[in-house]
Amino acid sequence: MAGLVALELVNVHVNRFSRTLCVTAAAALALGSLSACGSDDPVENAPVAGEPAQPQDSPDSSSGLGEQIKLDAPTLGAARVGLSGDENAPGANLVAVLTKGKVHFIDAASPNDEPSQVDVDDSCDNISTTATGVAVACQDKAIELGPDGKETRSLDVDGKVTTVNFLENGKAVLGKAGEDKARFYDKDGNETGEAIVSRSLDEAVLVKPHGRGQRAALIDRGQTSINDVDVDDGSLNASLRIGQGVGQVATGRGDDGVVVASDARQDQMLIYTMNDVVRLHQAIPTKASPWGVVWDAKRQLAWVSSTGENKLTSFRIDSGAPVKVADIEAPSKVREVLDAANGALVLVTEDGKVSVYSAQTVDDTVKDKQSTPDDEYPAEKE
Repeated sequence: MAGLVALELVNVHVNRFSRTLCVTAAAALALGSLSACGSDDPVENAPVAGEPAQPQDSPDSSSGLGEQIKLDAPTLGAARVGLSGDENAPGANLVAVLTKGKVHFIDAASPNDEPSQVDVDDSCDNISTTATGVAVACQDKAIELGPDGKETRSLDVDGKVTTVNFLENGKAVLGKAGEDKARFYDKDGNETGEAIVSRSLDEAVLVKPHGRGQRAALIDRGQTSINDVDVDDGSLNASLRIGQGVGQVATGRGDDGVVVASDARQDQMLIYTMNDVVRLHQAIPTKASPWGVVWDAKRQLAWVSSTGENKLTSFRIDSGAPVKVADIEAPSKVREVLDAANGALVLVTEDGKVSVYSAQTVDDTVKDKQSTPDDEYPAEKE
């Protein structure tokens, strides 16, 4: 947590058009306000809503630093198996990749091993990390799979489930197609309530705030928003916009409450926390078309992939100005960036390729740059 002290004390907004930084004091955070230092042109900075952002086409490339696994179908999504930071915990080094009708479990500690597979319904098209496994959203059903691939929980639902997540205590939250509300369930699978959240719920990201119970960040891609929901009492705490075109949203292992998100339309990565209520702290300029993101709590680094340039970039965020730590070559069409508890990074592409960058490879890439600011950041006004 020491590396996040400065993050809790500084609220930073980056104007992507002028490429400058504005900083406000902790008092602004205490009031729940967000700083603004935008362009003078209100049209230029107007939010884009309604049409979900899409990643740019990637230049052709098969380069990268890791072992590559080829699946037999395009990927629909991918997730870490559980949120434990203990690499000896069950499933802590596993990632789960969803393709049509199958979930593939890949061990980042042994990437040469044949992935195990679990059959699911062909309607299942969304996967999320739960406290101890993964949750899969399907037609008329939501399920949780444990590290061994066995079903641990299930919910019967009338309609198409768009996204779902399960807390460690068994409670669940989900969204349904055509609804603007979150539905809440107890550990026995009984629906206990609902709350109007946003026009649609497309992702349910489980967050572990520091010293508090688990919460969910519900993402609306069309409205490009993050919605802070307390699953235990079935309430909406607050909502914020994620730039103008949210790509991916991820948290980290552990209980620091950090959430990272990519804004594909404004070429930036946004840093939030959900320790009391969702708050925006930093916006970091990135390479073209940022998409996959992950908060690497083990190294205290935020990672973001760029489909426009096939790069994986990491930043330190423990001060008011982001510091670029490393650029790593990435394959084309990266859609997910995941971290294993042992420190490995896993990149999953749209066309069914999974690249595992070992912990040693990643450590070697970043070790000499942890204390060296990059000339690009903070960016100067052009």
